[in-house]
Amino acid sequence: MTCRFRVFRSQRATALTEFALCLPILLLLMSAIIEFGFMLGASMQIQDAARDGCRLASLGNTDNSVQSQVATYAPNRNLTSIDCTINEYDTSGTLLPAGSRVLGSTVTVNCHARVQWLTPIQVLFGGVPCDMNASVSMVINY
Repeated sequence: MTCRFRVFRSQRATALTEFALCLPILLLLMSAIIEFGFMLGASMQIQDAARDGCRLASLGNTDNSVQSQVATYAPNRNLTSIDCTINEYDTSGTLLPAGSRVLGSTVTVNCHARVQWLTPIQVLFGGVPCDMNASVSMVINY
C-alpha cells in the first residue's frame, strides 16, 4: 500500500511542478488577449471620433466645434488625448484654406491619439503608449 501512495504523491508533485512552469505562460497569454481587446476598443473609439467630427464638418460646422466634439472622446477608456486636423479639398484635390466649406468639396478629419496600456504586458514594449490614427473623408453637402 505504501508503494501506491508514493506513486500517487509523486504524480501530484509532477502535476504541481508542471502547473508552476505553465502558469506564467498562461498569464502572459491571458494578459495579451485582454490587452488586444482594449486596444481594439480604443481603435474603434478613435475611428468613431474621426467619423463624428467629419460628419459635423461636412454639415458646415466650424473647425472649433468639430475639434471640441472630437475631444469629448478622449476621457473614455484609456485614451490620453485625441488631436485632430481638418482639411478641405476641392473637386480637383487642391487643398482649400482652413474653414472654407464649399458645397461639393471634400473634408478630411485626421485623428491621432496616444493609448495607454492597461495590463502588465506593457513591460514587454517598454511601457511606451501606443499611437493610433484614423482618417475619414466626406463630401460637404449642407
